[in-house]
Amino acid sequence: MTVQQIRQLFGQRYHQAAWKQFLGETFRADIPTNPEKLLDINQDIAVEALRLGTLTLNENGAERSIAVYDVTLAEGVVLERNRVGLRNLLRKYWRGVDGAFITYHKPESPRWRFSYVSELTGFDAEGEQFLTKTEPKRFTYVLGEGESVRTAAERFAQLAQKRTTATLDDVKEAFSVEKLSDEFFDKYKDHYQNFVQFLTGTRLVKRGNKWEEQTVGSPNTQFASVFNGNAKDVRDFCKKLLGRIVFLYFLQKKGWLGAPVQGSWQDGDRNFLHNLFNEAEHKGIFYSEYLAKLFFDTLNKRRDGDLVELLPGKPCKIPYLNGGLFEEDNPKYRGLVFQQELFRNLFAFFDEYNFTIYEDDPDDQTVAVDPEMLGHIFENLLEDNKDKGAYYTPKEIVHYMCRESLIEYLATYFERKGYTITTAPTNDFAPNPEQSALFSLNEARKGQMMFEPEPAPAPVKTAAANANEIDRTIIEKLLKKQLDDTDKQAVLRHAAEFHDALDAVKICDPAIGSGAFPMGLLQEIFAAKQMLWLFEHGSTTTFPASDVKLGIIQNSIYGVDIEKGAVDIARLRFWLSLVVDEQEPKPLPNLDYKIVVGNSLVSKLGEEIIDIDWSTDTTKNGLYGAGFIAERTRILNAIGKEQQDFFAPDSNKKALAEDIRRLKIDLLVNQLRFMVATKGRESKPTDTGRNATQQTAHYLQTLGWKQHIKTLERLKEKPHEPLHFFDWKLDFPEVMNPDVAQTVGFDIVIGNPPYMRIQGIRQVDSNFADKIGKWFQSATGSFDLYVLFTEKGLKLAKADGILNFIMPIKWINSAFGKGLRQVIQDQKAANKIISFEAFQVFNASTYTGLQWFKRESNTLNYLQLDRDLPNTVELGNYLNRLSQNDFNLYDQHSLHKKAWTLTDNHAEKILQKIKQQPLKAQNIFEKIFTGLQTSKDSVYFIMNAQSDGKTIVGYSRELDKQVTLELALVKPLLKGDQVHRYEKLSTNNYVIFPYKLENGNAILYTETEIKQLFPKGYAYLKENEESLRYRENGRFNNDTWYQFGRSQGILFEGKPKLICPDICLGGNYTFDDKGKFYSTTTLYGYIKHEKINLSYEFLIGLFNSNLVWYFLQNTGTILANNYFRFMPRYVNEVPICKPNKNQEQKIVSIVNQIISQKTKGVDTTDLEQQIDTLVYKLYNLSYEEVLVIEPEFSLSAAEYASVEV
Repeated sequence: MTVQQIRQLFGQRYHQAAWKQFLGETFRADIPTNPEKLLDINQDIAVEALRLGTLTLNENGAERSIAVYDVTLAEGVVLERNRVGLRNLLRKYWRGVDGAFITYHKPESPRWRFSYVSELTGFDAEGEQFLTKTEPKRFTYVLGEGESVRTAAERFAQLAQKRTTATLDDVKEAFSVEKLSDEFFDKYKDHYQNFVQFLTGTRLVKRGNKWEEQTVGSPNTQFASVFNGNAKDVRDFCKKLLGRIVFLYFLQKKGWLGAPVQGSWQDGDRNFLHNLFNEAEHKGIFYSEYLAKLFFDTLNKRRDGDLVELLPGKPCKIPYLNGGLFEEDNPKYRGLVFQQELFRNLFAFFDEYNFTIYEDDPDDQTVAVDPEMLGHIFENLLEDNKDKGAYYTPKEIVHYMCRESLIEYLATYFERKGYTITTAPTNDFAPNPEQSALFSLNEARKGQMMFEPEPAPAPVKTAAANANEIDRTIIEKLLKKQLDDTDKQAVLRHAAEFHDALDAVKICDPAIGSGAFPMGLLQEIFAAKQMLWLFEHGSTTTFPASDVKLGIIQNSIYGVDIEKGAVDIARLRFWLSLVVDEQEPKPLPNLDYKIVVGNSLVSKLGEEIIDIDWSTDTTKNGLYGAGFIAERTRILNAIGKEQQDFFAPDSNKKALAEDIRRLKIDLLVNQLRFMVATKGRESKPTDTGRNATQQTAHYLQTLGWKQHIKTLERLKEKPHEPLHFFDWKLDFPEVMNPDVAQTVGFDIVIGNPPYMRIQGIRQVDSNFADKIGKWFQSATGSFDLYVLFTEKGLKLAKADGILNFIMPIKWINSAFGKGLRQVIQDQKAANKIISFEAFQVFNASTYTGLQWFKRESNTLNYLQLDRDLPNTVELGNYLNRLSQNDFNLYDQHSLHKKAWTLTDNHAEKILQKIKQQPLKAQNIFEKIFTGLQTSKDSVYFIMNAQSDGKTIVGYSRELDKQVTLELALVKPLLKGDQVHRYEKLSTNNYVIFPYKLENGNAILYTETEIKQLFPKGYAYLKENEESLRYRENGRFNNDTWYQFGRSQGILFEGKPKLICPDICLGGNYTFDDKGKFYSTTTLYGYIKHEKINLSYEFLIGLFNSNLVWYFLQNTGTILANNYFRFMPRYVNEVPICKPNKNQEQKIVSIVNQIISQKTKGVDTTDLEQQIDTLVYKLYNLSYEEVLVIEPEFSLSAAEYASVEV
């Protein structure tokens, strides 16, 4: 069938005969005339289900089958509210097939759904089929009258062309949501850029990894007259304009826009915006005369009967939405005029896609633009998000993190209520008996996040025992929607506790972005409550979906972000989540005090950091302190009450907002005055020395508090100026302030914190960077912003709360992670870590993992990704298949502020064996040093040079020409790409070396000496004098302007050494036997202690061996594509064996053979394998252990056993 024929079929009501014809012409199909009627179908979901036949696909010679079903839905069934019922409807009929095509339809509906259920089976290494244990994936197209079917038609036309050669992967590609998302985002960004370009004459273009603004035309006059030449204001306006339009595209899918005056809300125009544009008489002023009136005078204002007349003589109904999305930001923008083509092209683009209001989960996705995709788009458009270390988390990971965190919360809740949490044990749960930090099985389990164990016989319990126990697997199955009839009875016994727990949970994302994590938890809680309702009432027909979601948002959800644009996006997604379940429009709640703009790490008033001290010792301050606390508590209760009232859609927002602002200012002023009175220093210091310094700092701090009081009092007198201040205890007092909160803290703190090193932080906010160490114990070394968020997250969580971040894992063993490791150790908070190793979740060189923290955890569950996965979808599948047995357990006492060595079970056993050696590399090498740091390599390095014995002629990158220098002024220089495993060293590169080496010291030549001894070299240096003087911001603008930037690596001439590149794949060591080469900073040199009698040749063989490479991979940080940084702190930990003379000589002999063969270009693989084998033997590894390190080891067990060393 052609694309047009398929579009015609997909764009009309469902007809079974036409559908069967399509299947027969598109696939190799067995579609009998009379379909099979399926029995025992849930009549609450479907009145009839038929099996129409089977499609057969050829997969590399093996036949794969897709069953085809036709489901007529029961009256009143809403597909999106009955996902669980739909998943289970045909489950028992799926045996023996690899996938299923299902059409869902109703006789009276012009629209229908076409779903593909995949991954019903999997295939093992031999290609044998087996039933998968994970939930099948369902992908759905919405088809029929009024729906955009372009994507579906084009993709199935491509399938039709393949017909007999189509595979399961081809079918899955036809339902790819990711492909649609990428396509939509690219086009969306182009349209956004078109609006920006129209106003500013500029467009963002990508150069390397960064977006840069480029002028492509003249700015519109409105850029100056309306936006005062501020390009960021233009971008913010355009983002919000397109965001509002997209929101209305979702809304018009409900039929709520342009509804007939006398008709129902569902009868509105599902193409309202484009039709409004087409019918507008003056399209050049479409924004000012139509959209602005729609946004600010219609959707944001109550009207009698919701009536409005946007087009003359055409009244219609459009709902009042409230919520804030359509509040007018700046009246000056109302008069903006745009080229009509901008809107015409935008609406044509949107019309090519289906929009669905329903937020999908990874197991059930609609091939359409959904709010989650919208969040992805908007978050990518936020100002410099990548530069600020912000990355969008894929939905598969969000789903897994939210579910696992909620499972842990529910288990903790039941423990708080006095329940014993039981789990059927498995024999292989306990830690490996040979690994360090042994502990009992019960202790290992205590306080840990658990996984669904392998099936085991349930222990027989008495009724009394059941009353005080709950099986953790029941909690897991409820969240994973994997309950059988026996499980349902167990859930019903505890239904009241489950409801109470789900109602009580407090959730926060301190870097909310587009709201992915709180939205994910909203969906998880909602699904769990829906499941409970189903068990209690027999169906979900009467489930009050919208009220349940509203309650979850009001009672449980909190979020903060420093970017206002991110907060706008997050609020939008929560509003859409409410709209989806309403049959008729209702005003939306106000989320201003639920999802807020603020700095999660420190409280700032303007640009000044205010460290509010909320602690008060009443015994120290007597009646004054007690009275102050009483007043503070009164104000906090008032703030909490009014913020709760503000949430209601019908609240008096203006009056409440003003009063809340006034209360907060009053409380801050009172708090600061109390700090001045009880902790301040009123007089200037008179002491000298150290005391004077401390007293001065104290005095200046007090002056700062007084200045803040004045600033706040001025703000109070100007009620129309916003109070830009956020403090956790002030803004969320009902959760975080001990004066009013019953239990302080959030149950779940979850998110993806920003990743930015201190250098980047300093560029963004130098004041914050300079002071941050005062407030955070984790701010050690060259720290990263995410470690501060982790420390803050632990403070935000309840004593038994859970903190769950996706973030880099480098803190585990890096120097800068020392502070965070100490914080974690002090609280025994390391709970679970899943390291993704080299898998890149984000499109950046960031090595991340999922990390859970919970105070007083006895053990850390650790797992590292052990396979190559093509995408995050497969990563999600991998995560969902994990069980507790996959994790390695570490006792908290084995974790300390020193670098942690974490690995998997097999590796841990081998590492412990390797570590039994008497020495480490740090005992062998006196120096491990990096190469020369000149601070201006382009001047000092002369490349591709030739020598006549007295001078060299080579290329200067600084001058971009050939230069001639005296040979005595230069030294041979190695670059990283000139050093190769076992190969002899040579170079035609040189470094200007303005030092003389005397008696073990490097003495800088005077300028006069250089001029006299090396006139050519001096002339060259003088030609580059200015650039040398002003290196490092002018640090060398003095008499020794020609010296190196640092003195590292200049004293080791004439000393034999090993050399290895900083970054390489596997050991890449070779030998500078004369010590004549200097190197760049991309190389490390290794000089051994004089007392060490192990030869360099032996050490080359050892450090190039697979065993040492394996050790480093499992104890250091792996980079992309399994490359490794051979940093001294990693290499120093390598255990070194002590061979006898014969053993050493065997390896030395082979190393010399390799070096000799390399010079002749002969392959040395067999010789290197001999060294690997001898090293395994020296470290007493068994054959089975060797196979873990080297799965394709060339020797048999018998051959390995016969090797003597």
